[in-house]
Amino acid sequence: MGAAMAADCVVVDGARMHAGELAARVAPFEAIDPQRDLGPAPFGAMVRIYSKTQLAEMLGHGAESLPETLCVERRREPIPESKWREALERAISGCDAQIELREFPKHQFPIGELQFAKTGIVLGATTSLWRGSLLLPDKQTIPVWVRAAIRVPAKRWNVTGPIQAGSRIAESDVAQESGWFAGVPCHHTERSEERRVGKECRSRWSPYH
Repeated sequence: MGAAMAADCVVVDGARMHAGELAARVAPFEAIDPQRDLGPAPFGAMVRIYSKTQLAEMLGHGAESLPETLCVERRREPIPESKWREALERAISGCDAQIELREFPKHQFPIGELQFAKTGIVLGATTSLWRGSLLLPDKQTIPVWVRAAIRVPAKRWNVTGPIQAGSRIAESDVAQESGWFAGVPCHHTERSEERRVGKECRSRWSPYH
């Protein structure tokens, strides 16, 4: 199914179909309450084809003047960049972090609410993958993703110069640097960074390496 909605389908706005939405295409539905609930709308980007018999069951009487089939789909539209940014900002609310949105899906989605959690971050050196979901009115979800540069204030250790293999590492051989580095917001990483540097030093300058 392509990104654009099918031209011959009835488009419904929410998680449930109502008679008034079908009445514009199928005249017999004009005779009943436009707010009558006709059942769940197709999920996400799916399209559903209803037969004449199914339409008659919705209508509550005979199938005269009903089409042989009727295509129904949920309204979809592109999600503007501002909405993606707002969802990411909500996810890091209260955290000291910088986020630069670099890539997000451009195709069409049903109406819903974007949701991201810090647990969905797959951290990269410069650009991270952040998985989230689009929550639909019927509480079903569609997986979504963005790519962003995520930086947090942190400290890291750097080697100040060459160190001969097997030699003892002196305090002057390393220096601590403070700044904004790739990381997960509100996640304490100083201890793990120290362990990483220590492991790297042992591996790099071991006489058996």
